[in-house]
Amino acid sequence: MLFLNKIQKTKKIMKTKLMSKKISTLFLISVLTLNLNAQISIDSSSIVKTCWDCNIPIPPAFPGSIYIAVSGGVAPYNFSLTGVHPANVNPVTSISSTGITTFNQLCQDTFQLRISNSSGDTIYYNFSTNPPTPPTFSIDSVTVKADSTNNPDSGFLELFVTTNADSVFYKIREQNNAFALGTLGGWQDSTIFDSLPGGYSYRVFVDIYPKVMGCGSDTGTSVFLIYIPLACENDGFVSIAAPSDVCIGDVVTMFGMANPGSGVGNVVATEFWDFGDGNTYAGPSPVMYTYYQPGSYVITYSVTTTHGCMFFGFSPITVHDQPLSFFTQSNNGTGLFNFLDQSTPPTQSITSWLWDFGDGNTSTVQNPTHQYT
Repeated sequence: MLFLNKIQKTKKIMKTKLMSKKISTLFLISVLTLNLNAQISIDSSSIVKTCWDCNIPIPPAFPGSIYIAVSGGVAPYNFSLTGVHPANVNPVTSISSTGITTFNQLCQDTFQLRISNSSGDTIYYNFSTNPPTPPTFSIDSVTVKADSTNNPDSGFLELFVTTNADSVFYKIREQNNAFALGTLGGWQDSTIFDSLPGGYSYRVFVDIYPKVMGCGSDTGTSVFLIYIPLACENDGFVSIAAPSDVCIGDVVTMFGMANPGSGVGNVVATEFWDFGDGNTYAGPSPVMYTYYQPGSYVITYSVTTTHGCMFFGFSPITVHDQPLSFFTQSNNGTGLFNFLDQSTPPTQSITSWLWDFGDGNTSTVQNPTHQYT
């Protein structure tokens, strides 16, 4: 699954070539003067990360690649690239008289590039095309109350979020664009929209950067609808109790707790759930739900009171792929078996193993040895 594209240049001193893609790109950069009497040195390199799974034969729009330039010793230079994944164990080679080459169409893997020259020098360059970890993001609370002037016909909306992103941007608009509202930007964990005309529904956008695109989902945009009543008690709240990490096919139990706030006869009138994957449910807590696609989602639990107030609770959840279990075995003819784990992990590494040898014995190591009697 590796394809080679050579780039020939004649300059002995070169500057780093930057490669631009729509997904995140890691640049490893150094510039050195060519010295024919020295051992091989890396002048510059540029690595494009990718979300392309090596188990998928057809490359996506944004495969990985490496550009590298070396110098030192006597040309030509021989390049041999191998990876950890079985699709990349056979070396892909290149010969360059200038010390410059490019390997394209790389899937996500950990690679080793062997570089040698005609002087007998050899170096190894290790790199990874695995995609970067997306930033985490959750909306912790949304509060609606009377505005700062206590105008019963206006509302005050406050958001609190938790994120390790570089920046978070907020935008709000009336659902039908009846009037223009502003946009707030820059890193901050809360924002306030004051003096919002009451009796309208508002669409709130929360967006974080940087994003990791092309890996199955857009990590970082949350959009929700909220109603600003003409008058509303401001001491109500809701919260969610739900697991944060599950696997595909697990039954997830979610508990919603709601306090409608003060006010004579003020009670919870409706309850609504949004599971973040396009599916919703109108009904009381608890709720049981199953996710069938991996990814990061935000569970939203909202209630409406008999006085027209709305309160929201949010809980992030990550759904993981199930690992594919597989192994091979060999024996020495006396009942001593060596078991080799060849399981395929999903997006994260496998952290634990449990072997049952069928004779009442078990093991928790990755590649066990067992003696049958």
